[in-house]
Amino acid sequence: MNEDNSADLARKQFMDMQAMLIKLRDGLLNLSASLQELAMVSDDEAMKQASVETEALLARLRG
Repeated sequence: MNEDNSADLARKQFMDMQAMLIKLRDGLLNLSASLQELAMVSDDEAMKQASVETEALLARLRG
C-alpha cells in the first residue's frame, strides 16, 4: 500500500515537472521569437534612418 502511494507520488511529481518543462520551453520559444522580431524591427528602423541621413548628405553635396 505504501509502495503504491510512493509510486503515485513519484508519478505525479514527474508529470508536474514535465508540465513545468513544457511551459518553460514554450516561454523560451516565445522569447526567442520576440527577440528575433525586435532585431528585425531595429534593423529596419536603423536602415530607414541611415537612408534618410544618406539622402540628406547627398542633397547637401549636390548643393
